[in-house]
Amino acid sequence: MSDIENSKRLVDNGGIIVGDDFDLSINEVDRQALGRVRETDVARDPKTGKLCHPGVTLAIAGQFGDWVKKVPHTFWAVRKIDDKFVNAL
Repeated sequence: MSDIENSKRLVDNGGIIVGDDFDLSINEVDRQALGRVRETDVARDPKTGKLCHPGVTLAIAGQFGDWVKKVPHTFWAVRKIDDKFVNAL
C-alpha cells in the first residue's frame, strides 16, 4: 500500500505506475478472507481456490478501486492524467 501511495505522489502528469503480483482482482476474490491474511505473501483465495498476493490485490483496490486491469504474468499499470489515474493498458 505504501509503495503505491508514494508512487502516486511522485509520478508526473502523463506518467505511469507499473506493478506486478496482481494475480486476482478484487472483483474475483473473497475480500474479507483476503483481508484476514493481507500480510501473508501468498495465500489461497477461498472463492476462486487460486493462489494470490492478498496485499497487492487489496492495495490496488484500496488505492484505485476495482477498475485496474491486469495483463498476462500478473502485471498492472495506471497512467496519471491531471489528478486522476486511468488504465495504462
